[in-house]
Amino acid sequence: MPPMLAQTLNRLGAVDDRTNFDRLLALAGGLRAVRQLLRTSETVLDVGELEPEAIREWLRALPIAQSEWVEIAWPADTTAVRMRFDRFAKCFDDLWYPAQDDVVVVAERPGAVQILVLDHEEHFAYGALSPPVYAIPFER
Repeated sequence: MPPMLAQTLNRLGAVDDRTNFDRLLALAGGLRAVRQLLRTSETVLDVGELEPEAIREWLRALPIAQSEWVEIAWPADTTAVRMRFDRFAKCFDDLWYPAQDDVVVVAERPGAVQILVLDHEEHFAYGALSPPVYAIPFER
């Protein structure tokens, strides 16, 4: 988990959603589905050599409305919050530390769930899941 995450989240206006951590993982299809997204998504970005502003531009170009409230989780810490996507995109580098943790962002839409994974190996992956995928029981 990033240092001083609680203070950073508070400063950014995130809403504590820790009680919904399991629901968020269920929406994403569980950690197995999240890991699978990293391997199979056509929308993957290797951020290892990129400057933060280039990463912000990539995040802003995703088909997630900038004003949309998304759920964000740090699976290793069973922590989850709600935040507007534009704030997340602007401050991603305060919320995700390479080689330290994974972050899962979920945007729930009627008939689909959009997922963004920021993994500790410096790869970001985006994908959308349809209801049959995330309706199955999830595994951590």
